[in-house]
Amino acid sequence: MKIVPIGIKSMVSSSEKTMDNIDEALEKINQRVVERGLGLEREISIRSLYFRVSIIGSCNLSCPFCHNEAGPKKGLINEELMQKALHVASNIGYSRVQFTGGEPLIHPKLPDFVGYARSIFSEVGVTTNGTFLEKRILDLCRKSINRIHISLQEEELRKKPTNEWCTPAWLINCLSIADEHNVDIKLNLPVRPSQLTNAKDFVAQKACESLSIQLFSILPTEVDVDDKVFELVELAESENKRRDLVGARGRVFVRSYRPPSGIRCDTCDQNKNCKEQSHSLRFGVDGVLRPCLVSRAWDVSINEALLQEQIVKSSLMAIDYEWPMDAGI
Repeated sequence: MKIVPIGIKSMVSSSEKTMDNIDEALEKINQRVVERGLGLEREISIRSLYFRVSIIGSCNLSCPFCHNEAGPKKGLINEELMQKALHVASNIGYSRVQFTGGEPLIHPKLPDFVGYARSIFSEVGVTTNGTFLEKRILDLCRKSINRIHISLQEEELRKKPTNEWCTPAWLINCLSIADEHNVDIKLNLPVRPSQLTNAKDFVAQKACESLSIQLFSILPTEVDVDDKVFELVELAESENKRRDLVGARGRVFVRSYRPPSGIRCDTCDQNKNCKEQSHSLRFGVDGVLRPCLVSRAWDVSINEALLQEQIVKSSLMAIDYEWPMDAGI
């Protein structure tokens, strides 16, 4: 089912109190979609936009870099509403869903959710801190999960007494199981400026060659962000060249910081606080759609009767960045 969104004002219930700039931004974004003539499904695909579903608010850790999907730190997802939202997301063009939290592996029904989602989406993943992964990875693999993203803190990597970084035994075991079931694993790895050497040595370890690693900086405010990100980019480029030579499957990426762009960003009162744009539409454990992590102005509390209209509306907000008008598409 391919939907070309038109008539944005009809998406907003007359009982909803929306800011004028939200309606105006939606009209302009929609008009641009219509002018491009590709439809929402294609626009979602061009930006690799995916659907993130927070199934639990709580977590067993308190990672300093965690945004918790901008949602509450308690509660469980409404399963019936989630299933309906998954079908709508698939129908309007999403091909991938990622289950998150809190810590999603705490939820006892996560494998069932993965299995259900795999009947709808071509790609299904989970983002976890890895604490319970060794115990549950086989259950996820048996439900045909495609990808597992692990957000690690450096404490998990330190080898005493040297404090050098090494691959934890549980991660090596998980890599082996994932490889047997053709599941991709990616590490989200925060790197403090003082740990650049350790990070370089870690990504070059033999055990890490089969997985992708996304590096991002944990920086004090007085540090120049651009300089430190550039150091990580140099690390990634050097490591990828080495991996090409040895035929390694995994790649190294850098989570970069970009200035806000797009129609809604131009109207946002949090514009100056924004560091990057999301490539996903988030469906919170509290039943709220969030196309943005920085500002709550764009949040949409789901009304089940308006579910499709609301997901379309939030998807338009989420795709509003880096419009490749001259990319030949």
